Amino acid sequence: MFVAIVIGLVQLFFGVIFLIPPFLGVIFFTLDVFNIGGKISSLHYLSTNWTGDSNAMSAAPIYLGLMAIAGTLIIHSAIKNIIDTGKSVGGINAIREIDMEEN
Repeated sequence: MFVAIVIGLVQLFFGVIFLIPPFLGVIFFTLDVFNIGGKISSLHYLSTNWTGDSNAMSAAPIYLGLMAIAGTLIIHSAIKNIIDTGKSVGGINAIREIDMEEN
């Protein structure tokens, strides 16, 4: 039981790690849309270094979307496993003896 809970907590940690960059991307995108962040949110100094050409599109949004999907799936699985482990130890899902009689 203890090992299953530790594994679930490690999964939660990695799920949160996967969700940090997409959340930062959303924050910086919002700052850029409303022109609040200036050159930091628009990545003015790095835009041509990332793509090599100022007209090319970066693949970063696709990567951030995949990271968000992976993070949410990992967190969902970890929470489900932790809850199932807690239920099976508490006796809710324990196998009970069933008396069957023939009529």
